[in-house]
Amino acid sequence: MKAWTTREPFEWRGKYWSYDCVCIWPRPLQQPHPPIVLPADSDEGLETAARCRVPTGVAYRSLARSRTTFDKYRAFAAKHGWRPGPEHCHLLRNVYVAETNQRAREESEAHLHYMFQKLLSYHRGSMKLLGQSPPPRPAEIRSAEDLPFYELDFDLCQKEGISIIGDPDYVTREIQAQMRELGAGVFMGLFQYGSMPYDLAGKNIRMFSEKVLPALKRG
Repeated sequence: MKAWTTREPFEWRGKYWSYDCVCIWPRPLQQPHPPIVLPADSDEGLETAARCRVPTGVAYRSLARSRTTFDKYRAFAAKHGWRPGPEHCHLLRNVYVAETNQRAREESEAHLHYMFQKLLSYHRGSMKLLGQSPPPRPAEIRSAEDLPFYELDFDLCQKEGISIIGDPDYVTREIQAQMRELGAGVFMGLFQYGSMPYDLAGKNIRMFSEKVLPALKRG
């Protein structure tokens, strides 16, 4: 923030890093600085966001886990003497809109799986490098948090609210319901993910903008 708001070069001696000369160019167009959002999952990260009075965000977490995260953030904010509004709580979801729920699944399922089971499987690679083996799949799955990302599938993502995939009516109602339940004010849709090709991503965005967004704006 100091680099964004200080016009002259300055020396920085921080807790972890030291620099003889700090100066950024070009200068930020937004003044005094671009918006700051600090997504967090740990208590330490959430308290940092609350202490700095900046918004936080949740991505790839179940509805229950998202609710716990935002509740902790609000509690930390109260500890630091302020109360967040809905605009301080950002929610990201994988979204796909098609003519019917079945068609939405058919067009998006493989790409959702590619994202979680391939692109987010880096933990397996890290463990392999360290000579470790992934933990066995639990015998009973009570929530998405019982599994690493690479074990998530379409049905579990839909059940836990991690993805919102379906026809325009379903997508509209689910977004509205989640935002109400979480007290969140900023929805971030991930409209292209995994291996989704250009034509399906384009269709998804058009369907959302034409069939879902007007309904969301009406409330």
